[in-house]
Amino acid sequence: MVERQSEVDKVLELLMEGNKVGVVESGSGEVIGIRGMGGLGKTVLAQAVALHISKSRQVIWLDVGETPDRSALINILIKVLGGTVSFSDIHAAQAWLKANTCDKDCLIVLDDVWGVDDAAVFDYLSGNCQLLITTRDANVVNGLGGSVYELETMAADQSRALLYKYACITPYKQSKLSSNMQEIVSKLLDQCGGLPLALALVGSNLKDVRAEQAWRDILQDFEKADLERLRSLFPTDAYPHRNLLAAINVSFQRLEESAREKFLDFAIFPEDTDIPSDVLEQFWLSIGTENGRAPCDPRESRYILAVLERKSLIQKGPELQGKTSYRVHDLLLDFARAKLRATGTLTDVQRVFAKTLRGQCVNGEWTTTSSTSQKDYYFKYLPYHFHSSKQHSELIQLLFDFHWLEQKVKHNDLPSLISDFRFLDTPLQHEIKLLKKSLMLSAEAIEKNPSSIGPQLLDVSGLSTTSYKEVSSAYNKEWDSRDCI
Repeated sequence: MVERQSEVDKVLELLMEGNKVGVVESGSGEVIGIRGMGGLGKTVLAQAVALHISKSRQVIWLDVGETPDRSALINILIKVLGGTVSFSDIHAAQAWLKANTCDKDCLIVLDDVWGVDDAAVFDYLSGNCQLLITTRDANVVNGLGGSVYELETMAADQSRALLYKYACITPYKQSKLSSNMQEIVSKLLDQCGGLPLALALVGSNLKDVRAEQAWRDILQDFEKADLERLRSLFPTDAYPHRNLLAAINVSFQRLEESAREKFLDFAIFPEDTDIPSDVLEQFWLSIGTENGRAPCDPRESRYILAVLERKSLIQKGPELQGKTSYRVHDLLLDFARAKLRATGTLTDVQRVFAKTLRGQCVNGEWTTTSSTSQKDYYFKYLPYHFHSSKQHSELIQLLFDFHWLEQKVKHNDLPSLISDFRFLDTPLQHEIKLLKKSLMLSAEAIEKNPSSIGPQLLDVSGLSTTSYKEVSSAYNKEWDSRDCI
């Protein structure tokens, strides 16, 4: 990271000014926001601030994103704060926050918040607690009565330093650059527009490259980019900054075909998600038999992942059950999704992925995979993939599978299970409403003994595991009619 100390200091100053001792009433908590367009480095700045604050206060980081699971996030927060109970009702969770943070001194970072309602869920802190929010929309912070720090593009000297950092050009080597090379660098900096993500992508493509022509080639790729065609792939409100879009496209086009395919495959995953490497390896090993692509063995997959990471197209995440994980910046994810939508293959790739996941299970049972990291991923994200691939009957069947429900609660928690119902985004059928209501009514008993989930649901609602058939049929008719609109 290139030090942006002045920006760090300004955010710290806002936090210090707002850090008032005493109980904070609901809706008037201390809220500070970092606002800026995508690719400006809001998350990196927040990380630097959090690192500084962590020397004297507790810091809790939550990835929010465009479509957050509010229930899961607030329960994560409660557990980190020392809570031992999971809450299926958000209002009850908020009451716990207000009552149990009066003696706390902590900073809660909400990263990548898109809507004020998503941030307001957490505005129930008391004591000496604060929220630090990163967002593209100042209204998210203003709506909570907070103070906003507007993050601008990087200054010229910072931009140059960041480009050189990713290209691995030391100060000594910088002093030896020819006048022609310095001119090319200046033009590349203009093309990147002071956007850290664009600078990282360009610099990563030039890592350890000293030939002047190679730098000139990158510059020409920028100048030849058909931005109008690329812009047409995005909805009007989701179009990235032109400098950033050009940088992403240049980096993407310079990949070999196999690496390009693998990068686009990241489009099927949820935003802000750490994906275990063995999930990716198994997917790429299997996908070739489904759509004509050449199978990719695990060793080759790991090589391609390393290439994508070196190019700054993906980031290495935490180790999960002994496996390396990877995640994608949301703007790069948007680019990958736009490319697959343009070819009409996004849903198809999602379906192949779901089929690959099932292939790893014994007798097709979702709870039986032997890989711990894959099982963790299944329990957390399988409903998302069924929803995204429009496999609505599979999703309904999953939610009426008492064995799945039991194992999901054991592996995650009840709020996580209940939040899966958000993927049923048509008007809920009676049986589905009854199932969800029954889970909430039986929450205390199920949390204490997840194995009782079947008897509890039968006692409370009278539902059977075969109810899903008529519900599934109704949902399929609903979705068929929507697809025709």
